[in-house]
Amino acid sequence: MLLDAWYRGGSRLCLIVAASFWLCTSGALAEETDCSLEGTDRAEITAALQCLIDELKIAKRHTIPSGAVLAFDRSSGCPTGWTEFKEAAGKVVIGVGSGILDIPQGDDQRLTKRIYREQGGAEQHTLTPDEMPGHTHPALFGMSDDLGNDEMYIKSNNGTDNPRFRTGSNTNNRFTIKSITTIKTAGGSLPHNNMPPYISLYFCKKVN
Repeated sequence: MLLDAWYRGGSRLCLIVAASFWLCTSGALAEETDCSLEGTDRAEITAALQCLIDELKIAKRHTIPSGAVLAFDRSSGCPTGWTEFKEAAGKVVIGVGSGILDIPQGDDQRLTKRIYREQGGAEQHTLTPDEMPGHTHPALFGMSDDLGNDEMYIKSNNGTDNPRFRTGSNTNNRFTIKSITTIKTAGGSLPHNNMPPYISLYFCKKVN
C-alpha cells in the first residue's frame, strides 16, 4: 500500500510519501504509473496531506529570508538567488547598537552606539598633534670652565654670542634665565595602515 511506509518512517519519509501521493492523484503520473489507492482509507489520505502541509511550514521557517547578508567562500562570487552586497566591499560589518568591550584584563568598556547602515572608519589614518601620546623633548645646556672660575655661560647652537653670567661665593645670589626657542619638527606626517589581519570573501544578499 502506498502509505504503509509513512507509519514506519520519519518526517522526511512522510514528506516523500505525501508528495508521491499528490503526484499520483493529481494526474501527473496517472498515465505512466499504476497509482492504485485500493486499501487506503480517507483517514490515511488526510494524515498524509496534513503531514505534507506541516513539513512545508517547517521548511519555510528554515529558509533564509530575503535581505539576509552572508559571506561566501566561492571564487565565482554569489550563488543564484543572491546578489553582491557592494556596500560591504572592503569593509568590516559591525552590529547595530552599543555593546560592551569585554577584555580579559581591565574594566568593561561600553562601545559607541551604531545606527542602522551607519558607515565610518578609515583604511589609513594620519595622527594629529592632539592625538599623539604625551611626551617630552630633551634640551641641552652646556657649561665651560675656560671663562674663569667665576663665569659660566649657556651654550648656543651657532654663533659666538653666548649669554654669560658671573657666579660668586654668596649663596644668596639669585638669577633667572628666560628664553624662547623652537625645537625642530620631526616626522613625516605620513598616514599609517589602520587595519587588522584580514581575509576577503564575498558578502552576498538574498534577493528571493
